[in-house]
Amino acid sequence: MVGFRKIKDINKVIFRNDDVLLSTKGLRMTGSMKTSLRSNTFFGHFKEMDKIFEKYSLLSTLTILADGIEHNPDWIQYIKERKHRFTIELHGYDHRNYIDVSAEEGYVLLKDAKERIEQTFNTKVTRWYPPFSKLGFTDWGPEVCEKLGIGYNNIEGYYTINLHYWNTRDRNNLTTLLQKYYGF
Repeated sequence: MVGFRKIKDINKVIFRNDDVLLSTKGLRMTGSMKTSLRSNTFFGHFKEMDKIFEKYSLLSTLTILADGIEHNPDWIQYIKERKHRFTIELHGYDHRNYIDVSAEEGYVLLKDAKERIEQTFNTKVTRWYPPFSKLGFTDWGPEVCEKLGIGYNNIEGYYTINLHYWNTRDRNNLTTLLQKYYGF
């Protein structure tokens, strides 16, 4: 995670919290995900990360996985009760690498996911942040997003700090950086 010394304006930082509503049903988990579940649930880890954002009065962008909507009613209620602190965006229908999906299938999956997220949270999704972006991006992402009327990935002119709430290292690094920036 990058230090804040590179950030000139804290108001131009997007704190992106990925994999929100991650469901263990049918999930191909990474080693880090499996390790995280030894100490807490995904929702429990999310609440721990959210305490950090709340302490520093920071907004965060939640990238939602639509297939977790039916499995996480408590998590959804938690987000709805604190919705004023979140920007709710699309991460995908499920937690997959969309490089392996055709443009047609991607459109169908993302359209359904966008609609489910908008209905569930009574909000407008404005951007798709694809999972597994470290592995590369789809050729069709920008075109499909344009058809859906949403932006694609990071916002120009903003610095994005990408976090995974379930990753203890990310939570610890975020806390350290914010303590240095804010001095407490």
